[in-house]
Amino acid sequence: MERNPEELKQRLLDSNEFISDNEIKILEFSDDHAKLEMKIDKAVLNGHGIVHGGIIFAMADNAAAAATFTKGRLCVTLSSTINFIRPVVGEKMIVEADAIFAGRTTGVYDVKVTNDQGTLCAKASFTMYFVPENLFAGK
Repeated sequence: MERNPEELKQRLLDSNEFISDNEIKILEFSDDHAKLEMKIDKAVLNGHGIVHGGIIFAMADNAAAAATFTKGRLCVTLSSTINFIRPVVGEKMIVEADAIFAGRTTGVYDVKVTNDQGTLCAKASFTMYFVPENLFAGK
């Protein structure tokens, strides 16, 4: 299903409350690739003063989903792994997802998480299951 990338980007922003509620910016959005940015504030920190692992994972998951949506595909996460390499510290967290494979029903996405200095902080892999648009119509 091909659609205008700007139309798809706006639809993603309008429909994803996690992205809108957390003031996440979509920096790049094209051809199985998405790059998201989140401002780091005290609301996303854990007791050690670093970004909570659950927030990092949620951002990685949203980036993988956004990368699928660049082609107009809706998805749910089928499986995922994440390696936390370094603490995310700084003013912003940047998460970038790229398709490794996008087939008829599933896709595999490589995701990297960096801070605003470009330091690699986490690396993840997501397998996404592509669902029909009407699957969640009755939610």
